[in-house]
Amino acid sequence: MNIVEIENTLNEVEESIKNIRNQVDSIKAEPCVKGTHSFNVVGIISMERLMQEYIQYALEQCHGNQSQCAELLGWSRSTLWRNLKTEQ
Repeated sequence: MNIVEIENTLNEVEESIKNIRNQVDSIKAEPCVKGTHSFNVVGIISMERLMQEYIQYALEQCHGNQSQCAELLGWSRSTLWRNLKTEQ
C-alpha cells in the first residue's frame, strides 16, 4: 500500500466518521432512566463497537496486513494487537 492509497483510505474513514457524527447529532435522545446506563436510542452504537468496526475496516483496507494497518491508524503494532485482542 503506497502513501496515496493510505491517504485515500484515511479520507474515506474520516468521511465515514463525519457521517456517523451527523447521524448521532440528528437523533434526539430520550432522558436517561436513573440507575441505568442506557439511553434507549435506536441507532447509537457503543464506542467499543465503533472502534472494533473502525479497526476491521482498516484491516480490510490493508488486506489483513497488521503492520500496514497499524501504520495507517498511526499506532504501533503492539497497540493494534492489544485492540484486536480486546475484540475477542
